[in-house]
Amino acid sequence: DRLSIDKVYSSPGPEPSALAWDGVNLWVCDSKLAKFFKVKISDSGLSVIGTYEAPGSRPVGLYFDGKNYFSADGSTGKIYKHNPLIRLVDCVMFKIVYNFDMSESFAF
Repeated sequence: DRLSIDKVYSSPGPEPSALAWDGVNLWVCDSKLAKFFKVKISDSGLSVIGTYEAPGSRPVGLYFDGKNYFSADGSTGKIYKHNPLIRLVDCVMFKIVYNFDMSESFAF
């Protein structure tokens, strides 16, 4: 099965690497520019209404839990917790796992 494409938008940056929705706006993470773009979606396209510097040099993930934003950076190996204004609040180390074998059993 394939998802149908309803509309195509131009990205505010050259290498979009993650998206997050905060209930009002779409957030686009760009790994080349190391920026987060807060954008408004309309029938005519995307309008950038805010631009924020990422704390690391290669942001690869962005998530909103309803209160805070979290971003992951591929070059620093860290997950950052941000407040709603994207100011850095906390940082958590993580290890990037390549070639993860799902055949093993893990308990979390």
